[in-house]
Amino acid sequence: MLGVVDTCATCHLALGHHDAADGPTFFALVIVGFLVTGLAAWVEITYEPALWVHALLWVPFTFVASILCLRSFKTLLVTIQYRLKQMEGPPHA
Repeated sequence: MLGVVDTCATCHLALGHHDAADGPTFFALVIVGFLVTGLAAWVEITYEPALWVHALLWVPFTFVASILCLRSFKTLLVTIQYRLKQMEGPPHA
């Protein structure tokens, strides 16, 4: 789900050699962590729910938001590296 395809199905650009390293993980961790911490604090201060309600709210939210952020930032970093011509390997298959 988070892997990079070998070649683009539309333009046949070779992407198999791409490595985004830890960039997408860092951005997803910072953004999702900030959102979950802020929203959980707001819910706690406003409604004072039981601990199980927090678990029911924030575990699924964290999982879904992390996957969406990781996919988005991986795509963004691959695009930026391509646009800046920093990708190694042949440009087309």
